[in-house]
Amino acid sequence: MSPSPVPESLLPVFEASKEIWKFGFFLVDLTTCTLKPLEENTGSEIFGYLEPSGIDSVPGWVIRNYLAYIIKARKLQSGDEIKLLSLLPKKSEFSESRIYLIKLEFPDDWESHPKILGWERNENKLLPRMVDLKSNLDPVTLSESFVDFNLKLMKWRLFPEFDLDLMHEVKVCILGAGTLGCNVARTLMGWGVRHISIVDSGKVSYSNPVRQSLYTYKDSGKGKAITAADSLKNIFPGVEAKGYDIHIPMPGHPTSPSTVEKVKQDFHTLEELIKTHDVIFLLTDTRESRWAPTMLGAAYDKIVINAALGFDSYVVLRHGRSTEDLGCYFCTDVVVPGDSTQDRTLDQQCTVTRPGVSMIAASLAVELMAAVLHVGKGLSKNPTLGAPPHSLRGWLSSSQHISPMFARFTNCSGCSEKVVGAYKDEGIELILRVLGDSSYLEILSGLDKLKEGLEGIVELDDTEESD
Repeated sequence: MSPSPVPESLLPVFEASKEIWKFGFFLVDLTTCTLKPLEENTGSEIFGYLEPSGIDSVPGWVIRNYLAYIIKARKLQSGDEIKLLSLLPKKSEFSESRIYLIKLEFPDDWESHPKILGWERNENKLLPRMVDLKSNLDPVTLSESFVDFNLKLMKWRLFPEFDLDLMHEVKVCILGAGTLGCNVARTLMGWGVRHISIVDSGKVSYSNPVRQSLYTYKDSGKGKAITAADSLKNIFPGVEAKGYDIHIPMPGHPTSPSTVEKVKQDFHTLEELIKTHDVIFLLTDTRESRWAPTMLGAAYDKIVINAALGFDSYVVLRHGRSTEDLGCYFCTDVVVPGDSTQDRTLDQQCTVTRPGVSMIAASLAVELMAAVLHVGKGLSKNPTLGAPPHSLRGWLSSSQHISPMFARFTNCSGCSEKVVGAYKDEGIELILRVLGDSSYLEILSGLDKLKEGLEGIVELDDTEESD
């Protein structure tokens, strides 16, 4: 098979006949210097094809299948010679194109047992031979591999009992997309968490981006929950993040006839989120907004982790596993949650805290979750991460850090059996009643009778600052 150059008279024809040769296979009539589609075969033309080979004078393997077609179309015999034009358009020039003179050699029964190049039997069917290059070329797949690399190193070298699949599968719901919520979400991705839902009804303000790491100046005015979820996916496309712009029902915040349906819808959405997630982070900015999620977490036996901030202090607290019987966020209170924003000026409603405190609290909250998830059955601690504490409290000004623990309070307004039982019996009706009159929680939980039996009790108002 020796090549020869194409006649110069054909070169301008190639340029003018792109609509014919662009499909890869065509006919060349040397007498009229024209190109034709294969369907117009009269027997006098030579066959041409678009050359896929990048090596000069070496035709691509596609001509083997093409020759089989030509032999059948022209009814050629073994020993016959045919000409084949190899069109090589390099930089819109055709001077390097070639004509091959090919002597055919094939067995008489080749049609009954054809050897077709580029196909192989797969489940007794002829299918194209394919190579999946996704793991080497797809940016999202590559990012997943590199993101997990540090976690795999941790498992191989320092943390052999680390369960990366567990972290990939655990579903986390973050209530509150403020300073704490943003930092918690970022740290969760660092641990390999892939399923994150974010709940917040607020908008991004101009003051937020410098402290809340999932927003930028351009996000001002957008909904926090959806913007935060989109930001997580921009950081790492492999995360399944979704934002929910809903209001959390709060004791002491009554509804009106025009808003009651919206309150019901939002509560049912919150209820479904608690049911379908494994870990709930309570990071909202008021005490009363944590009441409904706390009660739902106790009702559905979920891991609930609170984080709250003072000026230079923080508290991180977990509860929710009924086997441990740990106290919740409200178990140390004898005052039921109410409207903490009433009669407060704007500066009193805002959280005022040292910028680094939220990052410390958010990191401790996520590390607490990782430790809880990696405690084996029948064990009280993980060999590497240690025993997960019930709560962590710290003060930056004095460099103090303590881990107090307290049991579940039988008269708690958030997680007691009386309150949880009433929710299971009444559902949304209990919520609506508490929204209109938070003092009903005192009667329901038994705090009213407890307070009557105590003399000299000091009642504290809702002045706790949190974020």
